[in-house]
Amino acid sequence: MTAEGNKILGTVLLDMSVSLDGFVAGPGDDVERLHRWVFTGAGTENMRFSDELHEVLAEVDAGAVLAGRRTFDLASGWGGDPAMKVPHVILSHDVPDEVASGKWTSFVFESGIEAAVARARKLAGGRAVYVLGGAGLAQQCLNAGLLDELQMHVVPVLLGKGIRLFDHLDARTELRLISAATGTETVRMRYQVVK
Repeated sequence: MTAEGNKILGTVLLDMSVSLDGFVAGPGDDVERLHRWVFTGAGTENMRFSDELHEVLAEVDAGAVLAGRRTFDLASGWGGDPAMKVPHVILSHDVPDEVASGKWTSFVFESGIEAAVARARKLAGGRAVYVLGGAGLAQQCLNAGLLDELQMHVVPVLLGKGIRLFDHLDARTELRLISAATGTETVRMRYQVVK
């Protein structure tokens, strides 16, 4: 990892919203409460990214996004036009028709975690790889030793049930706190993975 000003460069960074009790989704894949801080405006036509999210994205300076197939499907492939205008590497054995036909060109599909991270690093061109969405993807990256940093947006809610972020780790992972900040609805903590 290198830093240029306040930007994070050349790092594989997991960025997740998580409840205080460790869930990244509630029952039925409900993420509305966890992602409320991400958006402003009422109704679909007035909804936009929050200033807080713009600040986070500016710090990261992502050159590529890595996401899992479940996140891709839950987001309906972002309609083929993801908000972050960088290449998106999707971890999946299955390539959707829209990508295979060339209709959606922002996405590259890789079937193994090591290949997916390597492709994302190459596409990022020295900028950060922004890993988002999915406890399964996060756990695979950690278990394979491929994450450099974790950035958690802790939301002040106890979900009680749902999908836990760190349920299936192979071993203990030591972290070093890099920074902590209070947002409008979250506490953001950034950790370096100690290797």
